[in-house]
Amino acid sequence: MERSPELPPRAFFYTLDQIATMINVDYEYFRRRYIYYDRRSVGVHYPDMLLAVNMAPHGAPPDWRVTEDELKRWFKKKRVRLHQRGWLA
Repeated sequence: MERSPELPPRAFFYTLDQIATMINVDYEYFRRRYIYYDRRSVGVHYPDMLLAVNMAPHGAPPDWRVTEDELKRWFKKKRVRLHQRGWLA
């Protein structure tokens, strides 16, 4: 029986306002306190900060996003327990 190739799951990028809503924190406070902007922030990227990457094309206004893996890492650092949903086929 021939087996079809399986593609890896797509990476999901959260917007900063989605994460602020998820943790019930004011957006501006969240942005200033917890975000390290890739190639924009000065200094060390400390583990208790989320690494945000700019998804906008060159010359467009920045569109900062956080990968799902980075969000999971940050939640683990903040001792937040995650529950992942799964479905059986």
